[in-house]
Amino acid sequence: MVMDILRALSSPDLDVREKTLNLTLDLVSSRNVVDLVKFLEKEVQKSASAQGTDDNDKYRQLLVQTLHNISVRFPDIATQVIPVLMDFLSDSNELAAGDVTNFVREAIQRYSELKPLIISKLLEVFPSIRNLKIIRSILWILGEYCDEVSE
Repeated sequence: MVMDILRALSSPDLDVREKTLNLTLDLVSSRNVVDLVKFLEKEVQKSASAQGTDDNDKYRQLLVQTLHNISVRFPDIATQVIPVLMDFLSDSNELAAGDVTNFVREAIQRYSELKPLIISKLLEVFPSIRNLKIIRSILWILGEYCDEVSE
């Protein structure tokens, strides 16, 4: 049923998309969370390749927030969500990149077992980040959580 509701994301109206994502957050369960995350990852990729309109930027931010909320509710799915969202740190949309930064900060603090994955992905993405606020936040995260010389 959730996957059928997600068809409404093809609507160009941002309000319809936002309400659809909120509804899916209410309906997601441990049985369908993997399928939902895969679908949302595809939507994130589509929104990243689409032209940079204001509605598209807001939609991308909504997708990032939805993935964040899902990974908070279902911690075992975080390993799948983190690499996808990290690519948005170098995004020109400061709002989406800021949301990803907040998500990374929360994830590295909550899920200590994911710390090596998060640190390595941050170091991989860092050279492509152009926004100064995002660079500052990422440097703080790296300074706070890098414990070894190799990191």
